Amino acid sequence: MVEIPEHFEDIRVDEHVIMPNHIHGIVIIESDDEPVGNRHACSLPEERQYQKLPIVIGSYKSSVTRKSNQIHDKFHFKWQKSYYDHIIRNDKSLDRIRHYIHYNALKWEYDQENKNAISFEEKKEFWKEFLNNQRRKPCLNPN
Repeated sequence: MVEIPEHFEDIRVDEHVIMPNHIHGIVIIESDDEPVGNRHACSLPEERQYQKLPIVIGSYKSSVTRKSNQIHDKFHFKWQKSYYDHIIRNDKSLDRIRHYIHYNALKWEYDQENKNAISFEEKKEFWKEFLNNQRRKPCLNPN
């Protein structure tokens, strides 16, 4: 993810984490003159032609896939079909999402996808407590 700005001059990568089976990251688009949204949600056909975020994500996925397949010739890396995006509209939301990303790696032991983790009952208890605490914690401010 850190190399994305080297390929797109108006893109910055903020808080991010690479997990064993997924990634989280904040991509900041610093361009006012180009459509940035999700190409599947456009109402006008001409807007579907070029949108910054799908191009950045598609390029990133292609690059990671190519490099992974070069390193592991017997294992072929494959992404899920799409991605989740969210427009961050204010500093409070930005801080909350940074906090989530920053602490996400610590939760891997309790992730339902982690086959080597603790029992299902322990996971349920962890997530219940974690979600209750998230509502009470102050936002992370990296500055």
